[in-house]
Amino acid sequence: MVCRSYAMDFATLAKASGMFGQKKSSQSPIVAVPGFDISTAFAMPLINGAMIYAHFNKFYIEITLLGSADSAAVLTSAGEFLGVFKEKIK
Repeated sequence: MVCRSYAMDFATLAKASGMFGQKKSSQSPIVAVPGFDISTAFAMPLINGAMIYAHFNKFYIEITLLGSADSAAVLTSAGEFLGVFKEKIK
């Protein structure tokens, strides 16, 4: 699996949450990431992976996971990546 990720500092929770909300309203279909509430993180399935969007505090995060047709494995990996970001951002 190939991963590309961005964690961007939006300076305030409101701005990071706003960016997350824009992505959430423009993506379809969306699915929950294991271990995270849909209001904090969601995934948009792709043929061979997923795009994952999240926000923690003032940070907005995008993760692209490619190279696997196993959607359950992709979502599990997404949850693990987000767990690391969440711990680092505290």
